[in-house]
Amino acid sequence: MTSQKMVEENTELLNNMSTHHLLPAWVGNFKENLKVIDESKDIMELEKKKEPAIVVGAGPSIKMHNHLKMLQ
Repeated sequence: MTSQKMVEENTELLNNMSTHHLLPAWVGNFKENLKVIDESKDIMELEKKKEPAIVVGAGPSIKMHNHLKMLQ
């Protein structure tokens, strides 16, 4: 088996394990966030200004793509 094939298989295994173990937490967090989302303004309702704005979120892509470093 090639090392590339091993990496692909291990990546798939880790993704499946992560989903299996973290899905209950993700669903629970989503359920809790729905309360806040329902009470929040839609982005289209926000006052339009001529100044630039930065919208910040959270999650693995923040570290993976280093978005915050790009903004410095």
